[in-house]
Amino acid sequence: MAQDREAPVQIGSVQTLGRRRWWVDTAFDVVIYDEAHTTLFTQVGTRIRYETHPDAIHLAFTATP
Repeated sequence: MAQDREAPVQIGSVQTLGRRRWWVDTAFDVVIYDEAHTTLFTQVGTRIRYETHPDAIHLAFTATP
């Protein structure tokens, strides 16, 4: 499947984001984390929150109690 970097919604795992760096310079208004108990603490998750997108709204979800 081809990437559409202009699409209003982007979905990617932390592994995918680690390989594809174009998102670093892309403005996101909202970032949603699935399995947040692990993804927030990865290098990519930390970089998104504190370096590349600190002004975005960050929503974190997990089913792990």
